[in-house]
Amino acid sequence: MFENLVPLAKGNKKQSPPLPASMMDMTFKEIEQAATGGGTVLLPISAIEEYGPHLPVAANTYLTNRICLKLREKLWEQKKNCVIGPPLFWGRNYSTGSFPGSFNLKSQTLVNLLLDILSDFTRWGFGTIILVNIHGDPHHNTAIIQAVKLARNEKSNVFFLVPQQSLPQYNLTEAENFAIVYNMPAFTSPSLYVDLHAGTFETSWMTAAFPDLVNTKLAKHLQSTKTTLDEAAVWSKGWDEVKRAFPLGYCGNPSRTEVKNAKEFESNIVEQMASAILLKGCLQ
Repeated sequence: MFENLVPLAKGNKKQSPPLPASMMDMTFKEIEQAATGGGTVLLPISAIEEYGPHLPVAANTYLTNRICLKLREKLWEQKKNCVIGPPLFWGRNYSTGSFPGSFNLKSQTLVNLLLDILSDFTRWGFGTIILVNIHGDPHHNTAIIQAVKLARNEKSNVFFLVPQQSLPQYNLTEAENFAIVYNMPAFTSPSLYVDLHAGTFETSWMTAAFPDLVNTKLAKHLQSTKTTLDEAAVWSKGWDEVKRAFPLGYCGNPSRTEVKNAKEFESNIVEQMASAILLKGCLQ
């Protein structure tokens, strides 16, 4: 299943970065070479969780790794080279915790795991580590922020890409030394109903990026949950309450796919992230 996770870069080799995109495809000597001079790592850290009956539990992992691949290409255009670390599959899944497939680490376990991983990157000589995440669970992101702060105290030059729209939720401003703040682009115009999880947006994005991993036949027959903003508040309660309210594990309308919008969204988010990284001036 994961053979599609890290596709090799295609095209003119003269225009491509000199090393494989992912550490998973590299030898230890190539990793050593990438770290020389304080190289940069993009680390995908979106958690595996249930994504309805029509999408794989690794949807976030596939999409985050894809973002990293495109970010790498975008940064290479500006003569900034980086490699992609092995995806961190495990995280916090408070909202969907009652569903099989939603692995749920304790916060301290996630913090400790990240600290060990970041320590290794620093020990190998990497000068910059950028955490890339699209998993929205607040417990997941709070643990990441805690780990980043601790890692920086231990001299790891680590940064976390944070949507500007999420700053108030985590009591952050744009002034934090670890925060690379970008503007999260909109997927579609606001509507009466919430598209919160495995609905139109994520089904469309997966269909655009990894069509073979989407059960499109089933998705077409999944009815919209027609969830209002007030009704969506149950999502924050998590676990059994979420499973009772959304027994099929999605909130939104998977039957409507907007592949063109998804492609535009992907292009826009990569552009926003790349611009924010360059503006931060954190790359060697």
